[in-house]
This record gives sequence, structure tokens and C-alpha cells, in this order.
Amino acid sequence: MKASRMIRKNIFDNFNMRNNKYPVCFSSRKSGKPDFLKMSVLIILQVTLLSMHLFSQNIGLIFDGSIDAYDLFLHAFSNEISETGDVSFPSVGGLIHLTAEEADEAIAELSNRREIDSIVAVGDISSQALSRATLSPSQSSIGIRFIAEHTVSSAGLSRVIFVSSNAREEIEKIEKQLPIEIEAILIDERIAPIASDLGIDGIDIIPVSTSKLPSDWSIDGSVYVYSLYHLTSEELSGFFRQLSDRGIPAITSDGRNSVENGALAGYKSDLNRRLAREVALAIDELAIGTSISTNRTKVSPVSKLYINAKTLLNLEISLPWSVVISAEIVGSQLSQQTMPTLTKVIEEALDGNAELAAQQNAGESQKYTARSALSAVLPKVDANLKYVKIDEDRAEGVGSPNEHEASVGLRFEQVLWSEQAWANLKVQRLLSSTQDSVTLAKRADTALEAAEAYYDMARASSLVKIRRDTIERTQANFERARLQARVGEESLANVYRFESQLAQDNQALIDAIIQYRAASLELNRVRGLEGNSELMNPVMIESVENQSGLEEIEAIMNLVSTVWGVSILEDFAVEKALSRSETLAASEQTVAIREREKLSAQTRFFSPTLSVFGEVNHTFYQGGAGGGEEIEIVPGVATLDTATLSNADETDWTFGAILSFPVYSGNERIANYKRAQSNLDQARNERFSTALYIEQIARITSTNLVAVYNKLDQSRSAERAAKLSLELVEDSYIQGAATSYELLDAQNNAAMASQQRGTITAEFQIAWARLLHITGWIDALVSPDRTNEFFEELRNAVEGM
Repeated sequence: MKASRMIRKNIFDNFNMRNNKYPVCFSSRKSGKPDFLKMSVLIILQVTLLSMHLFSQNIGLIFDGSIDAYDLFLHAFSNEISETGDVSFPSVGGLIHLTAEEADEAIAELSNRREIDSIVAVGDISSQALSRATLSPSQSSIGIRFIAEHTVSSAGLSRVIFVSSNAREEIEKIEKQLPIEIEAILIDERIAPIASDLGIDGIDIIPVSTSKLPSDWSIDGSVYVYSLYHLTSEELSGFFRQLSDRGIPAITSDGRNSVENGALAGYKSDLNRRLAREVALAIDELAIGTSISTNRTKVSPVSKLYINAKTLLNLEISLPWSVVISAEIVGSQLSQQTMPTLTKVIEEALDGNAELAAQQNAGESQKYTARSALSAVLPKVDANLKYVKIDEDRAEGVGSPNEHEASVGLRFEQVLWSEQAWANLKVQRLLSSTQDSVTLAKRADTALEAAEAYYDMARASSLVKIRRDTIERTQANFERARLQARVGEESLANVYRFESQLAQDNQALIDAIIQYRAASLELNRVRGLEGNSELMNPVMIESVENQSGLEEIEAIMNLVSTVWGVSILEDFAVEKALSRSETLAASEQTVAIREREKLSAQTRFFSPTLSVFGEVNHTFYQGGAGGGEEIEIVPGVATLDTATLSNADETDWTFGAILSFPVYSGNERIANYKRAQSNLDQARNERFSTALYIEQIARITSTNLVAVYNKLDQSRSAERAAKLSLELVEDSYIQGAATSYELLDAQNNAAMASQQRGTITAEFQIAWARLLHITGWIDALVSPDRTNEFFEELRNAVEGM
């Protein structure tokens, strides 16, 4: 099996002759012992496992179609073969874009090579060429056909695998879901000779040789484009652009590739795994000579509907909401966008979150408040310039000031001691420090909120994908049941059963899309982004299981997934949470504030207030009435010069000190003291409560993390088993060995298992983010260095138990 794993790893490295004209040759050397446990689960592979001990098969493969389809099928086929033994690829090439003549030549070459035991032809042209070929009696032939079932011929083939996804079925589905009617089929000119095998009646078939539409084009309605593999991607894009410009909706059989190039819509079937399994089984059955009751096998693929949003708008076609939500939208701007990484989301949240920005503003405001409190204990200096003009009559009176006077002054004041001022300064500084702690706590909360919203959106996005996959599967079963009911191979009860399930699946998809919308809007809110979110086409987030660090996380989780390990993890989380919590630090600072307020209230009973002040004024101008006038005090004996009197002292100053003691202010100081004591007791109780809460959350988070981790491992096993069960039941149902009840039950179980795995995966990542948050390491989500630091400390704590 080691060689098999190496082949699966390196298979695409061998595709060095993809487009040459040499057939592919597989040399299968099968050996090893049968796995009886696997045989008991996968009954369908019993014959294959038995045959790998008895036979050695060399397989030749020819393929007509697109290179992408060739790669995917070859990869799936090699995996199916290599699961049962060792496979080597001595030469790898391919016949892509075959004509009928080229297919005949390739098969003739393979049939002449004696080492070739089986020839597998994939595609309409290749399989028809294989049915015409004359092979040696020892060679078996397997043809894979994509055309209508009633036209599949068994002549010349040891086994024919019919794919029940032909043009007629796809056209019927398109016409039912889209408000259009197909008027013509555009087909690769190489396939035109076998166009009658497509199962289409009453619709014009037009061969296409180039990417340019004929000038005399007469088709005005919708067209179905079938397998234009001979056109390059650029040519195909131009071809669909011409159709769109003429207002012609184009439906394609090539799925996403052609829809992205401009087609309106198209179905694409997931065929590779099923075809590869059927071919592998057929080869082993033919090799051991198993008696085959029929040489025709029917494979029913699950189809996905793709719609080009840009073409839809250009053609002004309105589609039902139920159709759009169940399809994958391509061609729109959003469909080409990818969701940013978790690191990017957290960075955007820290930069743009409005609540965090408001808290940061509050912190800045408190810093300026603390600066304002400092001014109460700093010197105060005031300068003044004064000019006075009074009534002239008044100025002429004895002792009155001059009519005009101008002076300049300077005042100084300094508080030497004031308990109230110093206490307020201390409190404001502590409040500023508290705001810093609250801001850091808010940053951590915002980062956690962003991580939770991100993982919740990942869960919702994966749920939408699961629901769409389920609808595609139910739709395929519904269409198969309808076709079989037409020829009497299926009861109408099964048709109605699948139709009912399809309606329920659509309801579930609508619920999933609404959940995705709510999650995306919440993520936008946390990131501080405005605008609407895409409702119809959820952006797929990278799987949380593929993100960096998960392997390291799981390695540590394996150490603590025991009874004692959980206890060690809890103790580690509690220790780090209590020592690093910014919320608890804010509570500590609140206690310090209340203690300082109590001290201030206590000292106000006896603490004095001392301040000094000084003032100097200089009069530099006096004039007008009231100055420079002699007045007789004693008639004929004594006179007084008022100018001399007014200018006797032009500069005056004042200096003083004030010392005040509190004597009595009613009951104010007593009430303030008792209130400060109550506030202090409240702060201490709140700090204790906060510490208990943090410890409780740390322990709950640790226990929940371990529990979710164990659930995650079980959910992966459940999903894997449910999917394998669904594959077996599907195969059994197609062969008539299982009922529709069993199929729907297995389908629902698989969908539920996938949903649970996605939900639990998101829960695990959220639980891990919460552990980082409560222990003060939330920045480890965006910083590799901090991640390594956290891992190291946690590992040391766990290994030291």
C-alpha cells in the first residue's frame, strides 16, 4: 500500500505527454492480502479485492473531451485502482479532442499491443470507435457513453457504462427552472455525425466549427450548447459574448467552465468518482470471468446548476428566487471575491469597530480630565491690562479719579496644600489608568467577537454548501425517478416522495441562507463595515480545519483530554486569567480609587488648606478732568495740587497667605466619609465577584474546549461513515437493491453528519479563541510569536503535571 500512496501523491507529475497522439497505458500489478474488515463494510468491492490476487491487468485508455475532465477522471480512476493494489504508470499521454478517425487509429494501436488486457474508452466518439473495433479474444472493452440510453449499443463492447445525464434531460430541467425554451442545439462538428443519438426530437441541431457566428444566423430563441471542446477558453468566451449581444440565452453542457466564459446557465455532473468505481469493478469482473447478466451499467450523477450573474443581467432575464439560491452564481464581482483570513478580519475589527473606537475616545477624554485636575495644584498666573474712562463731571469732584486711566497688573496664586485638590488629582489619574485597562479589555473582547463572528459565518457558509449539495442529490434522484416512472420502472409514489423531499430541502436551504446572511451582517458590524451582504451567493471561507496552528492545538489537546489533563488545563487557565485579566485590573484600580476617596473624606476633618498669592499693578497713564488742578483748602492760605496727589504712587502691590481649618460644615463631612466607606466596600465586593466570575469562566472554557475537541473527533468519524453509507445505498438503489426510503434516510443522515461536523468544528475554534481570550493571549490569533509563546507555556504546564 505504500506504493499506492506514492502513486496518489505523484500521479499528476507524470502527465508529461497529455496532448500527444499516444494512448494511455496503465500497468496494474496487483498484490497483497484481502482486507476482510473492509469487505464486511464495502460489499460492493468483494470481487475486486479477490481478483487482485489472481490477475495482472494492463489497461489502455482513450479519452475524448476537455483536458480538465481528463485530469479529474484519470486521478479518480487511479485512486480506485490503487486502493486495491500497486499501480505503475510507465507512460502517460492522452487523446484529447478526438475525431472519429483519430479514435479508430488509437484503438487499433492499443488492440495490436499484446500486453494490453483491457481497453477503456471514455466519451461518445471514443466509445463508438471502440464498439466498431475488432479486438483480440483476450482483450476486454469498456465504453463510457454520455448519450441517450435508448441509443446505447452493446455491440462490440464487453461492458458499456451509460451515464444518465444527456442533453434531453438537461434541456428538460433547464426549461422547467428557467423561463426560456430551447430552439436549437449547437454541437461540436465532430460529434455531429452521432447527433441523432442525443435523444433530442423536434429541435434543430447546428454543427459549430469556429467561434464566429454565421452572418445569416436565424435563431432568435435560446440555444443549448453541447461540448464545444475544440474552442479555446478565449474563443469560447467570445462565442458566448456574441450570443449575449444578440440577446440569445445559451445553456451549456460543460457546467462551470462555459458559464464562467459567458453562458447563461449550465449543469455540471460530478461523475469522476462514480465512473472510476464502475470501471474498476468492471475490469475486475471481466478479468476473473464473472458471469454478467447484462453488459450495460447505468450511472446517475449528481448535477450542479451554475448561473452567470452578468449574462443574466445583460439578457434581462428574471429567475425565481428558489432557482437562484439553489444554484452557484458565477460572473458577479462578489463571486470572485474570497473571504479575508481570520487575521485580516481581526485587524479590520480592531481598526474599524465603532464600540472599540468609542471606548478609546473615552480613554483619551479621561486623560485630559486628569490633566485638568493637575491644574488645581500648579501655580496660577494672571496678567491684566486695564483702561477706565469715567464721566467728566464726576472726575472734577474732589478725590475722584481721573477721567482717563490706564494700568497693567500681574496676579500670582499657588496652593501649597489642599487635600481635596491632591485627592482629586490621584483619583483622576487612577480613573485614566482604569480606562486604559477597560480599553485593553475591550480590544480583547472585540478580537474575540470578530473570531466568533468569523467562525459562525464559516459554519453558516458550510451549511449553505451542504444544503445545496443535498438539493442537487435529491434533484438527481427526483429526475431519475420521473424518467423511470415514464417507462414503468419506478412507481409514482417514489416520484412524489423525492418531490416532497426536494421541497423540504429547499426550505432548509432558505433557512441556511438566512442564517448566513445574519452571520455575514454580524461580521460586518464587528468589522465596522457598512453596506449589504450578498444573500444569494455566500462567500466560502477557508475551512477552519485547514487554518494554521490547528495541528499544534490538537497535539496539545491530546495531552489534556484526560481527567487529570482537564484539571491541569483548568488550573493553568485560572492562573493566567487572574494574573492577566484587564477586567480584574480595572476592578483593582476601582478599589484603589475608593480607598483614596475614603482617605480624603477622613482627612477633611482636620486637614487645612494653605495657599499664597501676590498681585502688582502699575498705572502708566492718567489724564482728563480730575487731574492737574489746584484747589484752595484754606482760602488765601493753603492749596492742594490734585495732579501731585494722583501721581504720588504709580505702582502698588499686594502679597498674602491664606491658611484655613475646617471647623463645622453641618453633617456633610460625616456623610461623605460614610459614603466613601460604602463605596469602598462595594468596590471590594465587586472585585471579589469579578475574580470568581473569571475563575468560573476559565474553568468552564477549559472543560468545554476538551469536550468539544472529543466531539469533533467523533463528528469526523460520523461524517465519514455517513458518506460511505450514502455511497453504498446510492449504488444499491441504482441497481434496484435499496428502496427510496433507505436512500432518503441515508442522504439525510449524511447531510446531518456534515452539518454537525461543520458546527462542531466552528465550536472548537470558538472555544479555543475563548481560552486565548480568558487567559490574556487573544493576540495569539494574529501573532505567530504570541502563539508560540502560549503553546510553550501551556505545554510546560501540561507536561509538568
